[in-house]
Amino acid sequence: MNEQYRREGWRSWALHPITLVIFLLFDLGFAIGLFVLSSISSSHSGIVSITNETFVSLGSSWNLALLWTTLPNLLFRLLGIFWDCIAAATIDRQPFTELRRPGGAKAGRSILLDYRTSPAPLRWAVAFKNRHFLVGVVVLLCFLLSLVVTPLSAHLFVLHEAIYTSNTTVLLNTVFNESGINSSTDWKRIFDTVAATRIYQGGAIPWTNNEFAFQNFSLPPTLPTSSGSLNLTIDTTAYSAYLDCQSLTGYQLQLSNTNANNTEGHVSLSATDRGCDVVQEFVVASIQPVYFKTTSEISCSAATYFSRLVFTAGTYSQDSPSLMANLSVISCIPGYAATPGALTIANGLSQRPEIVSFKRASPEMTRPTLWRVFEQNLFNAVSFNPNTEWSTTDFGSVVLYYASSLNPSSYLATDNLILSIRTIFTSIYLTAVATEAFQVTQPPETTTAIATSAQSRLYIIPWVAYTIASILIICGACLIWTWHYTNNHPSILMEEPSGMLSYAGILHHSILNTVVADDVCSKDNYDGKFVKRAKERWDFNEAVCSVAGDGPRALVQVENLRLRGNVTMNTEVEQ
Repeated sequence: MNEQYRREGWRSWALHPITLVIFLLFDLGFAIGLFVLSSISSSHSGIVSITNETFVSLGSSWNLALLWTTLPNLLFRLLGIFWDCIAAATIDRQPFTELRRPGGAKAGRSILLDYRTSPAPLRWAVAFKNRHFLVGVVVLLCFLLSLVVTPLSAHLFVLHEAIYTSNTTVLLNTVFNESGINSSTDWKRIFDTVAATRIYQGGAIPWTNNEFAFQNFSLPPTLPTSSGSLNLTIDTTAYSAYLDCQSLTGYQLQLSNTNANNTEGHVSLSATDRGCDVVQEFVVASIQPVYFKTTSEISCSAATYFSRLVFTAGTYSQDSPSLMANLSVISCIPGYAATPGALTIANGLSQRPEIVSFKRASPEMTRPTLWRVFEQNLFNAVSFNPNTEWSTTDFGSVVLYYASSLNPSSYLATDNLILSIRTIFTSIYLTAVATEAFQVTQPPETTTAIATSAQSRLYIIPWVAYTIASILIICGACLIWTWHYTNNHPSILMEEPSGMLSYAGILHHSILNTVVADDVCSKDNYDGKFVKRAKERWDFNEAVCSVAGDGPRALVQVENLRLRGNVTMNTEVEQ
């Protein structure tokens, strides 16, 4: 027999140096891989880009998330099974190692020791109590790999969006020309556009939102257009208009030129709004139930902000001295703004880019050169519609339709009218700017934009990676300890214990077999519970077990074994 084999005894495949080296390579490889992936994830905003989260295989659609949840879980579970094999071999070998210790070992740590009879959750505590520290650590690591590493590995990777920014050149295709809004502007078309977007909830026209009109820009032909999650941010100037409206109460109303039945007449309205005098004149008659008179006053002084847009709303009432009831007189000061800021659009430079945000700076309040033309022409377009209950300008019709959509039961309420007037005025101005004032320029100017794209990236969760890697490093250190302990603490086994026949050879001529077993089993009341009855008749507390000699016929020593109530029996029996 090989001399080294005789000296070290039989060793399980799970404790063979080659097996331990293979596990150590996988263990440290996984640990190093986790640290490397964590570093890459932190420094590169993720590990890899995921462009499509599903794939088709075997005629079914599969979610890629299965790959980064189940695969790590599978790999670490296999590693845990590998460690369980090493742990089982270490546990099973321990009693046979104790018998080869110089001076032997107590019976409780050798011939009576079987960790498989201890509850699995407490096995490590029993090992520490027996001062089998390697066994205790190995068992604890089994729990850590099963109950900590395996569940955490399913949440090791997570999908997040990473934001990338870069500078790119864009072309400014249009330039603002305020004289584009003039007396030849087709206001009917603009009113129809506003009605579609505001009243019927249509989408905003390109390069506008609900408040501003923006300059059109595009990528140069030499660069590919982008779509999807690409955002572009550019410093630009947005144009808008607002109304500062008040409901007037101190107005004078006169009715003149009434007919014989006093059912119609001429109404004259005069009032003063913040220092500017306004006047309206219109005819009322019983055939018209609702009135919404719109006029512009452009003769106000600079101190009183140049102009007013005046709106009078009411219903016909023959009982009223003025033939009008529910009267609301609203006067508004127009304001025009050129607002610099950073415009961000989404979905690349498609035909209808989505306005993401506009971070505005301080606006410049300035009136366009042709503001008088604009304000007067607002109320020039009039269309006859016999199906409506009011008679007003096209501007007024859009306001009333919008007011009806906001509050159908009380659309002539003063607050509702003020909100509608302000909203429609702003929408009309930005639509006029977008369609008339922004004019194509050749050649287009160039400027720099910030391109921001969002990509789905696979990240590793750092604390999960570091927790798993730390446990794996501890496993690696414990594995080196196991190799060192196995080499320096041989067992008495010459072969793998395989079935009860192997134990017959181990206990051949042993006092445990020839004396203890015969004594216990020969009793008339023997019930098959050998270990229990043996402990009742024999005192193993002070018994010391060891082997003398070497090789397959080593002598097994049992010292201080007492038959309860009798003298001590010291034996050396040839195996």
